[in-house]
This record gives sequence, C-alpha cells and structure tokens, in this order.
Amino acid sequence: MLVKNYTEEITFSFIPEHFSNNDIEDMFPRLRDFKSGEFGEDADLYGETLAEIIGNAPKNYTQIFNQETIREIRTLLSYTDEEIERTSKAVINLNPTVEIDDPPDWGHFPSLRTFWTAVLGSFEHNVAMQNAEDAKHSLTDITDSAGPGCNATPPAPQS
Repeated sequence: MLVKNYTEEITFSFIPEHFSNNDIEDMFPRLRDFKSGEFGEDADLYGETLAEIIGNAPKNYTQIFNQETIREIRTLLSYTDEEIERTSKAVINLNPTVEIDDPPDWGHFPSLRTFWTAVLGSFEHNVAMQNAEDAKHSLTDITDSAGPGCNATPPAPQS
C-alpha cells in the first residue's frame, strides 16, 4: 500500500514479517551505517556513555548524511513499537534498552522509541547548528568581499 508522508515522499506499509534483515537495511541505509560504528559491537570506542555517543554521532558525518538520517529516523518513528524493534535489530548491533554493567554508567533507554527520539534530536540539533554556522560564514564572506569601508555588521543573535 503506497502512502505519502509529510514531505510528500511515497512510503509504504511496513509489515516486519514480510521483509528480511537485508531488506530492512536497504530501506534504512543511513541507520545501517551505524551498525558498524556508533551503535555497533564496539560502540564504547565512540564515547564513555550512550548519551555521549548519541550527542557526538552527527559530528562524524556530512550535513547531507545527517539530513538523510533525520528523514530515516522520522520514518522509523512513524512505525509501531513492534516495527521499530524489528527494524532496530536489523540496523544496529546494540540494545539501548538493556542496562549493562560494563562500562559503568553507560546508560540505557526505557524503549527503542525513546532511544531513536534522542538520536533524532541530536541529529536535528546538529543540522540546525551547521545551518547557523553556514549562514554566519556566508555573511562574513559577503562583508569581506565588499572590501574596506563596508559597514555591514552581522545581525544580533535571536533568542
């Protein structure tokens, strides 16, 4: 069944038992990339805590990758909890809902939906920061190219 999401992209009904893990990985190529990285078997190489890894993950990728990741997570979060669980098992190699002892203070989430919501927030924040930085550099480039005597000043930050 084809349906359009909020960005007018065509989506489909996701019925977990109709898809293999490879199919799911193909549907979520950006999330799949985390399987061998931040949310893989050696996740502790990327940070001391799960929250730190989530906060740092977007910094390792380009803005385009981050935007694609945001789109995939939003799609994932539109699914039922059962579908999120099935997808998560296919695209990451850790269970963020299990409390582990080593490393100490690693952290965990009450549900996979909560975990992916935190990851989404981190990526959205990073893209917003990248956009603000790009805008600042664009204004600096414009004023620098205007040459001496240009009295343009950057606008005051908005709260």
